[in-house]
Amino acid sequence: MVGLSSDRVVVVTGASRGAGKGIALALGSTGAKVYVTGRTRTEGDSPLPGTVFATADEITRRGGVGVPVVVDHSDDEQVQALFDQVRQENGGRLDILVNNAFVVPDALTMRGPFWESRCRCSTCSTSACGRATSPATTPPRCSPPMVRALW
Repeated sequence: MVGLSSDRVVVVTGASRGAGKGIALALGSTGAKVYVTGRTRTEGDSPLPGTVFATADEITRRGGVGVPVVVDHSDDEQVQALFDQVRQENGGRLDILVNNAFVVPDALTMRGPFWESRCRCSTCSTSACGRATSPATTPPRCSPPMVRALW
């Protein structure tokens, strides 16, 4: 990835699988420290494969520093605790926030065409992450670059 230094501090929400995992792995391959968040602690906890620990381990194998953090992004207290941890471990620094957390409805994990499933997204996680990162940003910027995956 062009233009990214290896000392970046990154949070990728919803990085157990899918787009979030891909983004986390790409950023980690630059040597960044990537906090991988999601609800899936162990294989089998979700009907879909992937865990925060597996993604973090793969980031580390690729030359970055993967930090797994189990977070339910629908719980504002857990989100705040995540960003308190990031602040404490990195001297208040956060360079990039990728807001990708998404609750996959059970209907989307079943076989069949995607368009026959009902899918609802919530912006609550995005708002909670935005509020929680405000004091964690690196001066003199107001906020870290933030990416919101749209579904």
